[in-house]
Amino acid sequence: MSNFTIQNACNVPLNAQTGTLPYLQETLYDWLQPMVFVVVSKYTSSFQLIEKTTNINFMGIAQPLQGRQLNLFPEGQRKWNYIQIHAQCDTSGALITLKPDDVINYLNIQYRIMTARNFSVFGYIEFILVENYTNSGLGLLQGDVQQVAP
Repeated sequence: MSNFTIQNACNVPLNAQTGTLPYLQETLYDWLQPMVFVVVSKYTSSFQLIEKTTNINFMGIAQPLQGRQLNLFPEGQRKWNYIQIHAQCDTSGALITLKPDDVINYLNIQYRIMTARNFSVFGYIEFILVENYTNSGLGLLQGDVQQVAP
């Protein structure tokens, strides 16, 4: 007979583990697909508004927000189009450098980054996007640099 004792999980403190989430990069790898974000940046030069678009290619997955996540928003905002992006990253998290309030175009729909959460310790970055109903400008998909009249 072996002298093996079963250790109950209730006796293991949470801070005794190396992390509370498993490293998900290997699991996400089979789930991911190639994605392209077109990032729209604006600046003013010689009193003219300049729009520049930059492509970001990465591996990720897009899914709608769950109902209980939508219930956390104020009532008028629950009908807005939200999507959640899980993007693969390296351990430094430097693969995708987007921040809240950045404007992007994904599948010919303009979105605004609402939340960017860095879970690079666990192998991914999470973004919450909302459809940008005001749109960024006129020349979003017509070239690299567009000038828009003030």
